[in-house]
Amino acid sequence: MEKQSSSTAVSAAEEATCLYPVSLPIGCYWYVSHIYREEIKRIERENGVTIEAEVMVRPVPRQKDGDPLKALTEFISLVQNSLPETNGSVIPLKFTDQEQWRDALKIIQRPESKLLLTLSSDELTVCGPSRSQDAISKSLNTASTNTHTFFEDTEWTTLHTPLTIGMIVKDPLVDTGLTMEESCWKLMTTSFKEQVAKIKTKFGVDFKESGISQGKVDVKACYRRPGGNKSMESHAVRALLRLCQTITTSPLRFTQYNGASGFSSSLNNLSEDHQSEGASSRPVLNGQSGYSAHNTDAATAGAVAEGDNKDQTCPICLDAFTNKKTLRCKHEFCEECLEQAKKGSGPICPVCKDVFGVIEGDQPDGKISWTTYSSPLPGFPDCGTIVIDYHIPSGTQTEKHPNPGQYYTGVNRRAYLPNNTEGNEVLKLLKKAFDRKLIFTVGTSRTTGIENQVTWNDIHHKTSTSGGPECFGYPDPGYLSRVKEELKAKGIK
Repeated sequence: MEKQSSSTAVSAAEEATCLYPVSLPIGCYWYVSHIYREEIKRIERENGVTIEAEVMVRPVPRQKDGDPLKALTEFISLVQNSLPETNGSVIPLKFTDQEQWRDALKIIQRPESKLLLTLSSDELTVCGPSRSQDAISKSLNTASTNTHTFFEDTEWTTLHTPLTIGMIVKDPLVDTGLTMEESCWKLMTTSFKEQVAKIKTKFGVDFKESGISQGKVDVKACYRRPGGNKSMESHAVRALLRLCQTITTSPLRFTQYNGASGFSSSLNNLSEDHQSEGASSRPVLNGQSGYSAHNTDAATAGAVAEGDNKDQTCPICLDAFTNKKTLRCKHEFCEECLEQAKKGSGPICPVCKDVFGVIEGDQPDGKISWTTYSSPLPGFPDCGTIVIDYHIPSGTQTEKHPNPGQYYTGVNRRAYLPNNTEGNEVLKLLKKAFDRKLIFTVGTSRTTGIENQVTWNDIHHKTSTSGGPECFGYPDPGYLSRVKEELKAKGIK
């Protein structure tokens, strides 16, 4: 194992939030956190903090041919498979008699029950399969209260477990739907049906149209699984909004709805553009959602315009140029339209996505480091592995972030690359993107729906060594090429 390099850019205020962690045995913390629960709540309340606990697991070789990377991979798989069992329940013990305890003890002693119990003077905390928990609750003739005992809000859940969390998402588009011109919706479901299908698949939703009147239609996102998921519906409808914005602000004129041909690659490859990750999705025109609907008529009406007139209109506002600006890619815009586009998505041409300046993100200060191991990744048998570690401490949001002045929760993330020529090339690009504050952002976690979190910023990472693309792991033959394209879209090349 060889330590390669690191990059550090941490402010004093943020560093102070992660100083002096207390190290103590798991059993000791487990005891104090349960027996002195009220005292811990008092400490948190009086000092304006939340006391968080996290177990660090590190495989240590005990023989020459020890393989810590393989051991860690197998351990991660074990934890992922057992995650459903860690959601425990609390059973009150006020009215429990000896006979009931005898029945409960028989259930506990069965090997297949796989139960872990924590007993205090007034309650019993039970972790294990839900069937075993229900059996214990029935034997004690009492109702239980669900609790997330272990992996609550940790990297295990946010990276690998599709959680459905009960919450209130204050997004008017979820309840009322996205209102757009019927002609635009028809265009999206015919010529851009592949892009719409990708949004549906990514967020697990279906789109339902309703209220068709006066040439307008309301489109709502409906989560497919039982119980619903407002967070996924919110992200899906906003991804659809971004796709609609991209179509209506395009300089191209659409003359066909079905089987349309002649679209540029910048429109046919919208899968990355309209993907949303919480608050990290970028509005096309500085949040001016009016472009989502009322410009569609202008776009379609322009289809009959002559070539000469087309060259005299701004592709954003679809009107005559005002203080025309020409980019190096030769696309032209009104000066004010271009400035608005820059505020929303950075110095990127709205037509061809060419970067004409340096993009700097809103990623909080943090550290990146990497290490190499000799163990290969699936699909790359002839080389070792690069392990990248990101550390973003918790801190206070700035004016660049969604809620200035509010606290945000930091993260520690780990990613993997093959230690070959292309893998090292991607590593250098990721390091460059990190220094430009483009790897992470602050917003709403797309997986958990929790606000004020540090989240990935649309540059995909392999956070598992195995499992394939479905588990964010290897083998995935096209990953290195795809991530280089994602980085190129942000001006990193």
